[in-house]
Amino acid sequence: MKTIGCHICLFLLSVALSIPGGGAAGAADAGVKRITACGTERITDNNTAAARRRSLQNAQRNAVEMGVGTFIGSQTIIEKDKLLKDQIYSRASGYITRWQPISENIMPEENTYRVCIEAFVKTGHIKKDLEGLAVPVMLQLAGNPHFLAVYLQETDAAPPPDAAIVNAAEKALQAIFVDNHFKMLKNTPAEQTRELINRIGIHDILAGASSSSVRADMLIVYSVSVQEKKWLKSKHFVEFRLDVNLQAVDTTNARIIVSIPKTCTVRMLKTETADYYNNSQLINKTSQMAATAAKETAKEALNHFNDRFLNGTPYYCTFKDFDPLETSILTDIIENLNGFRNKTVRHRYTNSTVVEIVFAGKSYDFHRQLNAALQKKGIPVKVPPSTGNTFIIKKR
Repeated sequence: MKTIGCHICLFLLSVALSIPGGGAAGAADAGVKRITACGTERITDNNTAAARRRSLQNAQRNAVEMGVGTFIGSQTIIEKDKLLKDQIYSRASGYITRWQPISENIMPEENTYRVCIEAFVKTGHIKKDLEGLAVPVMLQLAGNPHFLAVYLQETDAAPPPDAAIVNAAEKALQAIFVDNHFKMLKNTPAEQTRELINRIGIHDILAGASSSSVRADMLIVYSVSVQEKKWLKSKHFVEFRLDVNLQAVDTTNARIIVSIPKTCTVRMLKTETADYYNNSQLINKTSQMAATAAKETAKEALNHFNDRFLNGTPYYCTFKDFDPLETSILTDIIENLNGFRNKTVRHRYTNSTVVEIVFAGKSYDFHRQLNAALQKKGIPVKVPPSTGNTFIIKKR
C-alpha cells in the first residue's frame, strides 16, 4: 500500500480548512453526530485527482448513510438503496456541517484511491427530511406494511360473514387502505384468523403463542351491526340502527393503533325489509360508513407506522439463566445493532432479566441481526423467533 506524500496531505488539509463546512470540527451541535467513514474509487487513465474527488464524495455519502442508519435498519437501507439515493443521498454534502480527512491511500493491488474522513452529520436534518417524505415513499421505507381485514360478529345483531352487507363493508375499507398505499395481504385464510380471535381474543392471538399465525403487519378488525328500532310505531316505515366499528392493531406489539366507531339510522318502507342483510339501501349506507371509518383509520395508521419507522418499536427480551456480566455483554451487543434506539431494564428476577429494547425495524430484522451479531462474536447463544414482540433468550 502506497501512502501519499506528506506535502500532498498538508495541501489537501489546507484546502479543506479553507472550504466552508470543511476542516476540523469543534463540539458537535445538537442533532449532529460525529461519524468516521471511508470511500474508495477505481483509478482510470491514471487520473488520480478524479479518483480522489469521487472517493471523497463516496466517503461523504457513506457518512450520511451511517447517519440514516440511526433511523433505519440496515436491511431496509440495502433493499431501498435506490429510493434513499434519490431522496436523501443525492443531498449528502448538505447534511455534513464540517469534515476533515483522516487518511488517504492508493491501493495498488486494486488500483483504487481510498479516503477516510471524520464528518459531522446533521442527523436531525436527516430525520426531518425522512419525516417529510411523501406517504408512498415513507411506507416503502417502512417495509410496505401489509394489512389483513378480519370481520368479527360481536353481537346477536351482527350479520353472518358471508352476508352481502359484510362483503360491501370489507371491499370499501380494503379499497381505502390500498388507496393509502398499504399492501393487502392476499392468499391468507382470514376465516382461520377470525376463528382464533373469536376463540381466544385479539390480544391473546397477537401477544400469545398463536401470534405466528398472523402474518400481516396490521389487522383491521371490523364489525357490522344492524338493529331494528322497535319503538317506531308506523304502518309503513321501519328504522334500523347501523353500526360499523374498525379497529387497527399493530401485530408487532399487539398495540391498538386506533378504534373508529360509526353509527347512523336508516328509515325505509317495511316492504323492503324482508332480507335487510341484502338490502341495497342498507348495503350502500354500510359501505359509505366503512369507507369513512377506513379513511380516519388509515390516517392514524400512517402516523403510527411513520413513528414506528423513525423512532422504533419496543421489544421485550427475557434473558434466562445468565449472570449479570453475561447479560451486560448481551445487551452491549444489542446496543451495536443497526436500528437500536434505547434500552430499559424492566424486571430483575432470581434467574432472569427482562429488558425493553427499542429497535427501528420489524421483529424479523431484530431477530436476524441479533443472531448474526452473536455468531460473529462467537457467543454460543441462538435466539428463537419472537412470540409477538417478546424474545426468550436462554443460556445453553
